[in-house]
Amino acid sequence: MAKTVVLVSTDLLAQSRVAAAADKAGWSYATAHPKMASPGPLDADLLIYDLDAIEASGRFRNPAPGGSSRAVGFFSHIDKRKKAAADRNGIEAIPRGAFWRKLPELLEGEA
Repeated sequence: MAKTVVLVSTDLLAQSRVAAAADKAGWSYATAHPKMASPGPLDADLLIYDLDAIEASGRFRNPAPGGSSRAVGFFSHIDKRKKAAADRNGIEAIPRGAFWRKLPELLEGEA
C-alpha cells in the first residue's frame, strides 16, 4: 500500500510541486484546506504545512500529535516567529528553500 502525503495549503505552485514529487516517489497525494486541517486528525504518513496558510487560518497545530504521522512545514526563513510557533506545536519547521531541496528525501525514506 502506498504511503500518503497531505499538503495543507492553498498555494497552487506548492500543490503542483508536492504532487509531482509524491508521484515520482510512488506516494499517494492529497491536499487539505488550512481551515479544514485541524483539529481532527488527517490520515497521512507525512503532513506538509504551508505555515503561512496555517497561521492565517488560526489553526496552527499538528493535528496528529502522538500518531504515526510526521508533520513538517515550510516558512520564509526570515520569519522566526512562525518557526517558533511550529516548533511549539509539534511541526518540524524548515525554511522554504531548504524544504524544496529536502522534499525528495522526505518522500524517499521518510527521513
